[in-house]
Order: sequence, then structure tokens, then C-alpha cells
Amino acid sequence: MQTNGRWNLAKSAVKGAIDTLTYVDYAAVVTFSNEAGIDASNNVMQIMDDTGKTALKDWIDTQFTGGSTNFEAAFRRAFDLIEASRLGGAINGCNQQIMFLTDGEITEGKNPSKLIRKANSEANEN
Repeated sequence: MQTNGRWNLAKSAVKGAIDTLTYVDYAAVVTFSNEAGIDASNNVMQIMDDTGKTALKDWIDTQFTGGSTNFEAAFRRAFDLIEASRLGGAINGCNQQIMFLTDGEITEGKNPSKLIRKANSEANEN
């Protein structure tokens, strides 16, 4: 993803999206390569007040590229994060969305289509 400055463009896009959020929004960022990681030390989405936005954007600046492209790991982690946030009361009554950015094709893990359909189905039941 370093090619042609794509990583810097991706970071700028995510930071731009974060800048549109307000104190009534919750967010987290899931990074992925071979595995997926998150910014949230307590494994739930964080409120996007000025402090939360600054912390999230600063965390993004510490991330780097490398490894495989594992969509499955990314979506599993994102859905786990949403579920943990819902159970923790952080996002009850809120719309939940995933913005997905990648630099390429799946090189590891499975296609996440079934996982996405299952998670959407379960979310619509709640």
C-alpha cells in the first residue's frame, strides 16, 4: 500500500471521516493485514469528542503497512467490536456502519461475504 502514496491517502481519508464526527458519535478503526487490530484499548468504540478524535487520529499515525490482505479478519474484528460496544451500552440506539478501505485483493483468509450477510441478518433481528 506504500506504492504511489496510497497509505498516506488512506490515512487522510480516514482522518477526514473522523473529522465529520461529533460528541454524539462513537467510532473505532480496525487495521488489517494478516490479522486485524484495533485502536480501542478496551475493545469498544470510543466517543468522538475532541479528545476521542485526536486520540484516534494520533493512533492512525502510528500504523504501518505490510503483510497479507485478510478481509475476513478485518470484518470479524469489526463485527466483534460492534457487538462488544453494543453489549457495553456504548452504541445502543445508534446506527452502525463500517467504512472499508483496502489496497487490493484478498491474499489470505476467506471471502467475507457470508460473514457480512450473517452479521447483517443478526443485526436486523435485534
